Amino acid sequence: MDQTDITLLFLLPFDNPVFVLNDVLGASEVITLPSCNASIELPRQCHTPAESRALLAPISAPSGFAPKTDEGWGIALEPQGYSEVNAIIATVNVSSHLDFDLSTNQIGGGGVRGLVDELNGWFQSFSNWLWILTAQPLDPINPDPKVLHRKSSNLIFAGKTSTEVSRLSSGYPTMTITMDTRDTTSERCVDKNVLFVARTKAGSSSPPMMWELLASARMAGRRGDSRRALIDAGTAAEAALVSILNLTPNHGKTLGNLVTTALQNNIVLPSDIKTALVQPRNDAVHQGVVPGTLVNRALEIVENIVASADKTFVPASSLQKVHRAQRMDLLIFAPPLLNDEDG
Repeated sequence: MDQTDITLLFLLPFDNPVFVLNDVLGASEVITLPSCNASIELPRQCHTPAESRALLAPISAPSGFAPKTDEGWGIALEPQGYSEVNAIIATVNVSSHLDFDLSTNQIGGGGVRGLVDELNGWFQSFSNWLWILTAQPLDPINPDPKVLHRKSSNLIFAGKTSTEVSRLSSGYPTMTITMDTRDTTSERCVDKNVLFVARTKAGSSSPPMMWELLASARMAGRRGDSRRALIDAGTAAEAALVSILNLTPNHGKTLGNLVTTALQNNIVLPSDIKTALVQPRNDAVHQGVVPGTLVNRALEIVENIVASADKTFVPASSLQKVHRAQRMDLLIFAPPLLNDEDG
């Protein structure tokens, strides 16, 4: 029996929609898996004004091959210039003996299961890289502070007399979330540089620790955890300064000593690094002092140091800010069924 060329299609849904600049839509990129090369494709933008804002399927996706969400592949958020993407697809070209009608059967077998495992590992790594570069909540361990799903805050209530009980209702307590969508902790859009770094690094390497610590600091800042933000930012600065100074792992220097050594070696650092980073970070670590408004400036300083230590780093300050809308779970009660007497 002759070999038949087959394109295997895999739909890869994100845990949360991903904000991407519109010039990234429709991208098709080659990726490397342990056993073979594959390609990823992003949804496409519809350029006909009369049509909806819904994104179009990637070019290789057949009819009906789409995420099971109300928004489908995603939506264009005009006039902001970016879109929400719910999923991408991966394609793998293979040759196989077909002894059945492909149009009426599912595909499977050890080869497909192996590719599912490889693509899942790559996609988790890809999502992790995107989180670190953009601070978008794509990692379940680092949720967005505005996307809250707390059963304890969803109160169900009713009224009861001696003979009657009202229909059930639900309500949420007043919740106030204050966030500055223009500061250093804001989410950022995926641009071509971010896509290139995440796509080329995913599955083959882990993000540098200084990158991950800075991302963790930004996420902590968005949650309002200023102490954790400064601690992680300070550790990221230590890692970056050790790299800049070419020190061995057992150097034994604290953050303040590293800054002093860097200045003595004529390394240019922000003039307020001691007052805006070193001292607040030390207070957070050793005294449990909550630094409050100093977080934004500390993150700016650390981003600058990390960018100096690693030229491949994509600074958040170079990316477009974006704001994810607040979302809550909805609890819907069905009305009571009518009895025969009610008609």
